[in-house]
Amino acid sequence: KQRDLAKMKKCLRPEELTNQMNQIEISVQHEQLEERFQELVEDYRRVIERLAQE
Repeated sequence: KQRDLAKMKKCLRPEELTNQMNQIEISVQHEQLEERFQELVEDYRRVIERLAQE
């Protein structure tokens, strides 16, 4: 990511760089949200399986 950032700094105008950085941040946020969502799905699945066994 550091190499990509260095390339972007060389090639993009300041406003383009800002827009690109915002997109990267949004992308990272989406990845983190997706990971957390999948963890919650697994937690709920375990609870449902446990309830089904009772």
